[in-house]
Amino acid sequence: MLKASTNVSKGLLVLLAIGISAFAAHAQNFHNAPASVKQLKNPYEGQPPAAPKRLFHLKCARCHGENGEGSGNIPSLTSEKIKSVTPGELFWYITKGDINNGMPSWATLPKRQRWQIVNYVKSLAASPGEGEKSKAEAPQVAANLNLPPPAPPFTDFRYEKPGKTRKITVKDIPPPLATPSSGNVPKVVPRPANARPQVPPGFKVELYASGLQEPRLIRKAPNGDIFLAESMAGEIKIFRGITSAGKAEQTAVFASDLKRPFGSSMA
Repeated sequence: MLKASTNVSKGLLVLLAIGISAFAAHAQNFHNAPASVKQLKNPYEGQPPAAPKRLFHLKCARCHGENGEGSGNIPSLTSEKIKSVTPGELFWYITKGDINNGMPSWATLPKRQRWQIVNYVKSLAASPGEGEKSKAEAPQVAANLNLPPPAPPFTDFRYEKPGKTRKITVKDIPPPLATPSSGNVPKVVPRPANARPQVPPGFKVELYASGLQEPRLIRKAPNGDIFLAESMAGEIKIFRGITSAGKAEQTAVFASDLKRPFGSSMA
C-alpha cells in the first residue's frame, strides 16, 4: 500500500512539473503569440532604416514616440522585453492587434510594410540611444521659457487669459505638405515655477490630487463626484468634495483588479 501511494505521489509530481513547464512556456509568449510565429523570418532584415522610419513615423509614433520612448502608460520599445521578442512575434502582434489593450490591428498594411516596421522596432531595441536622449532633453522644453511669442493668431500658455478668444482662418494654416509632418507625442516635463492657469479675480488654482499612477479618463457624476481611471494601478478612483485648501475631502477606490483601464500598450 505504501509503495502504491509512493508511485501515485511521483506521478502527481511529474504531472505537476509538466503543467508548470507548459504554463511557463505559455507565459513567455509575447501577448500569447502562438509558438509557430516565433520562427518566422523577416525578409527585410538589415534593410536601410530610411523607409521603415517613415512608416513608423506615420503609423506608430503618435502613441509610441518618434524614438520608441513611449509616453504615459505606453512603455518604451527599447525595453529588455522588446529585445527578447522575435521578429515573427512582433509581426504577428502588429497584424492581429489587441483592441482590449489599445493596440489596433494593422492587417490592412501590406506585408512588406509590416515587416519594415518590425525591422525598425528591433533596431530601436538594439540601439536605444536616441530614445534615451529624447527623454533627457525633454525637461529643457519647460526650462527654456525665454522664447519669442508665437506669431499671431497662434499662442501658447504664456499668453492665454480668461475671456480672450482668437480667430484662426484657413489663410493662417500652411497649405498641405508645405512643411514636414510632425509627430504629436506628449512628453512629461517639470512644471515651471509659478506656472499656473490664469483665472478671473477672486479665484485661484490649486492641485486637487497627486501621486496617481498614470491617470487617464475623468468623468464627473451628477452629484459632483469625480471618477478617475488610474491605468497603471488598475483601478477606478472616486474623489468627493473639496476642502478649503482645494484638496479632495474623500478619496476611495471604486473598482479594482482592472487591466489598464483606458490604457494601451505594445509591451
